Amino acid sequence: MHVLILSNLMSYTYNFRKELIDALVSRGDCVTVVCEDDDSDKRKEIEKTCSFINVPFNGKGKNPLEELKLIKTYRGIIRRAKPDFVLSFTIKMNLYGGLCLKNSGIPWIPMITGLGELEKEGRLRTVLLALHRLVMPHAKCVLFQNEDNLNFFKKNNIRINKGIIVPGSGINLSKYALQEYPQGNKTVFAFIGRLTEAKGIREFLEAAKRLAGDKLCFVAAGKCDDEFAPLVNSLVSEGKLDYLGMVGDSREVLKKCSCLVLPTYHPEGMSNVLLEACATGRPAICTDRTGCREIIKDQVNGLYCREKDTDNLCSVISDFVSLDYERRRAMGLAGRSLVEKCFDRSIIVETYLENIK
Repeated sequence: MHVLILSNLMSYTYNFRKELIDALVSRGDCVTVVCEDDDSDKRKEIEKTCSFINVPFNGKGKNPLEELKLIKTYRGIIRRAKPDFVLSFTIKMNLYGGLCLKNSGIPWIPMITGLGELEKEGRLRTVLLALHRLVMPHAKCVLFQNEDNLNFFKKNNIRINKGIIVPGSGINLSKYALQEYPQGNKTVFAFIGRLTEAKGIREFLEAAKRLAGDKLCFVAAGKCDDEFAPLVNSLVSEGKLDYLGMVGDSREVLKKCSCLVLPTYHPEGMSNVLLEACATGRPAICTDRTGCREIIKDQVNGLYCREKDTDNLCSVISDFVSLDYERRRAMGLAGRSLVEKCFDRSIIVETYLENIK
């Protein structure tokens, strides 16, 4: 078959969908990937086995004319490509792809990777709910990364033909191999991801400001929102934070860290960075919310902190520091065991292949 994949960025598609693409190609399908080329190296790898169409993408774009132009672009691509099947990921791609595919007769499977603005009150939420109610009934089935998101659809009268819960995007356990837990007298806490308010970066930076010292180190890796650049620069100059900027491979950061910290209150689907931490054998401190609690179990493979509460985060970090080496290492091994059992990416790939079949 000819399978068309609608995604946002090449970096996202390669990191989280490469195994699915490989599985489709290996069984003889022709695959076309439609997304923005934000990583030329990953794009070259994708183009070795399938076609690629570059479409610039603004995830936060809200200009009606620009958004209508983007929908028109997708409609033209679908009309010319004549796919037998379409897969889509993230809210915009699901909605815009769904609008283009409505009444087309082309089978379509969207994946809900998180609720985003759907969890926030306001006019945008009203529009998004209306669009979901319009397009989702036309999907053959909808994949959800957690049960709360599926229940949200039911509660808000978004009709679907079939809903399937999958373990997030899963994790490539060969790529993210178990790493030996670091020894030494330093405890390194790492934040990996976009340095943005909803991910809890404010609380993480404030904790670094209060607690960083000779034996307590804080590392941040990811694109920094302009709002937090002054604080990041200040902490770096004071020697309280090691800011790595964008990193191509989280494994190098995880290898050196003692504990991942994600004090998020973002509406996660399933946190990929928590899966990566667990796979490499690193405990994590995170909030007790959807997309996190499915991966991190308090006192088993990590610790919970409260949302938007710097005092509590500092207290939890201190609790972790008090744990001995063997306890920390055991937490890391418990995380690895969990992802091996429940979050192997091959589970997601098989779910896709079965439903396409």
